[in-house]
Amino acid sequence: MAAGYNFAFNMSLQAPPQADIKQVRRTIEAGLKNINVQFDTKGAKKASRELDSVGKSASDAGTKAETFADTITLKGRSFAAYAVASSAIIKLTGALTNATREAFKLEKELAKIAQVTRLSNKQVNQQAGVILEISKNYGVAATKVGELIRMLAQTGMSFRDAAKGAEILARTELLASFENLGKTTEGLIALMSGFNLSTAEAAKGLEAINVVAKNFAVESGDIVEAIKRTGGAFAAANGNINELIGMFTAVRSTSRESAETIATAFRTIFGRLQRPKTIEYFKELNIELADAAGNFVGPMEAINRITEGLEKAGIAAGSIRFAEVVEQIGGIRQYSKVVPLLTQNAKAQRALADANNAAAESDIDVQKAKATLSQQ
Repeated sequence: MAAGYNFAFNMSLQAPPQADIKQVRRTIEAGLKNINVQFDTKGAKKASRELDSVGKSASDAGTKAETFADTITLKGRSFAAYAVASSAIIKLTGALTNATREAFKLEKELAKIAQVTRLSNKQVNQQAGVILEISKNYGVAATKVGELIRMLAQTGMSFRDAAKGAEILARTELLASFENLGKTTEGLIALMSGFNLSTAEAAKGLEAINVVAKNFAVESGDIVEAIKRTGGAFAAANGNINELIGMFTAVRSTSRESAETIATAFRTIFGRLQRPKTIEYFKELNIELADAAGNFVGPMEAINRITEGLEKAGIAAGSIRFAEVVEQIGGIRQYSKVVPLLTQNAKAQRALADANNAAAESDIDVQKAKATLSQQ
């Protein structure tokens, strides 16, 4: 075959005839007639039933929850009622137990009182009503009242006097300034023995202590301590309880030294004031510390006369002559106690006035205490 031949092609692109297009269309439409789109409702019905079941379950659950809550509430109320009832029973049982225990203690205390007073158990038991009456009136345990009677009976008192003393002490529990019944008992005994007072007189002394302790910067326990330590010496110097309370208050509220220190100093001071040498020293200053019969005028009266005499003589605190007077009365060691006695005499007089009028105020205080709900 010869290599130099060339072939030429001519291509012509034309749209399909209209008849062909119609044929294709009819074919497609005929194929679509056999397509059927269906929706299965069985699943929907099942879903509906399940939704109804869920709603019913939720409703049942709510009802059961309410029932459960009601049950819990009912049980809680039942338990609370049981707890209240059982608590009352337990408290009643405890009260009975305590009452029985206290009854045994009281019986034991009555036996001790019988031993101290040398009375028979029957005689003392017949007086038990007195103890219970004191206990009821002043809110002090009956066993404590019995203990007070026994302590007072040990000082030589009869049962009757000891019972009066116990009533006085129980009464102090209603007064504002007394805090320790044991110390107050010691104070009552010190009052009666140191100043040779009856039970009624000693009661007035405790009332004086209460009122002064309320009105001045001094504690009832401090006054009691002073009475214990120097009451006998003060009484021997012709002083009374209210004067001691007034003078001690003036020193204690001013110097703030301890009750023991002040009481010890008082013994020295009152002893030196009665010395003939001291009486002669002040006589030179025109201050008389003895009466016409030659007897010492008493501690408070002596301090009053010395204070007035120094004022008339122009001898004031801070001067050399005043220091000489202080040393003459108490010595160098008691300087801090003698100075308040001389410079605070007006305060001592006010405390004395309060002590002398203490009975009425103490009665008011007792009525106030008895008016409280706890006491009633």
